[in-house]
Amino acid sequence: MDNVIVTGATGMVGSTIIDYILSDEPDYDVVAIRRRRSDMKNVNHLVHNPRVHWEIGDLSDTHSLYSILRKYKPVRCFHTAAMSHVPTSWLAPAECMQTNVVGQINLFEAIREVCPDCRIQICGSSEEYGLVHPEEIPVLEDNPLRPLSPYACSKVAQDTLGYQYTKSYGMKIIRTRAFNHSGARRHEGFAEASFSLQIAQIEKGLREPVIHHGNLD
Repeated sequence: MDNVIVTGATGMVGSTIIDYILSDEPDYDVVAIRRRRSDMKNVNHLVHNPRVHWEIGDLSDTHSLYSILRKYKPVRCFHTAAMSHVPTSWLAPAECMQTNVVGQINLFEAIREVCPDCRIQICGSSEEYGLVHPEEIPVLEDNPLRPLSPYACSKVAQDTLGYQYTKSYGMKIIRTRAFNHSGARRHEGFAEASFSLQIAQIEKGLREPVIHHGNLD
């Protein structure tokens, strides 16, 4: 059985990818990487699944990355671990860069040395496009990247590092730029999840019928 590694396995995207692999890809086991303090609510249904191998790891801890990769020799890697909240990136820009950019470099270097044939998918963002002029709508893949937040800059860096490692080392890296995506596991710190939670609470009579929101400009 070949192994697929999922970083950020307890997040909305990572946990959903694991569900997909288990239901649609019977020839693969999943190596799910999480941090010690990760909230497990999205993956409680997966904890005892025999096809999911849980490992404690951190992108800032190269020892844990090398150890996990040597143990499982994955053929695929879905890299979803990141600081993904734009407002938080404004409060902690250096931490955002350390987590998203340096963390990805650590992952790339470990894969390059241990299992260089592993195919990697990195989760970029529509935030990379940033400033889009009216005449550029709809946005095309080759639109200029004009990032407008520390988070967006970190994603541009991840994107270009994927390109560089592909060209420099022949690694198999797929770069994607996801636009708005959501689901039942979306953290309530994001607008649509917050609105959904508030509406559900209002319908149950748990709060006054007023939706609280941020800046709508």
